[in-house]
Amino acid sequence: MPLPRDPDQPSSVRRTTKPHRDIRPNVTAGRSVYLDAEIKQLAQQKVEADDDGLSLADHIRKGWDKFMAGELVMRPARRAQRGTGASKARLVQWESDEYWEALVTKCDLIKEQVGFKINPSTVAEQYLRENYLGLADEDEDAG
Repeated sequence: MPLPRDPDQPSSVRRTTKPHRDIRPNVTAGRSVYLDAEIKQLAQQKVEADDDGLSLADHIRKGWDKFMAGELVMRPARRAQRGTGASKARLVQWESDEYWEALVTKCDLIKEQVGFKINPSTVAEQYLRENYLGLADEDEDAG
């Protein structure tokens, strides 16, 4: 039996019998994290090969924890040559509101100190690239 139509809603919107409820405490929504698609693929392959029970999201959280503790020194992100921008892959992280706000606040604080863009995505990508995958930055190798 179809649900009665609400006259205030467009015909393309359907009501469900149960409202969606997120069972994670203190979480209002997922936060988007964008990584270089190649880094994401390499990290995912390593996660699957490691078989230690940790997900890619767990490793990203480890990187954020190191950053929050001052153990991850941020450097400017690598820039692709103009017109050859690397593709980005989107992940959704489920973090508590308090943790996410603290992470964003720390990114903003460090960004003001060093003068380049830092956000949860750049922190995650640098951690995965250098600490988890062990990839050196080409600029460092040249210097």
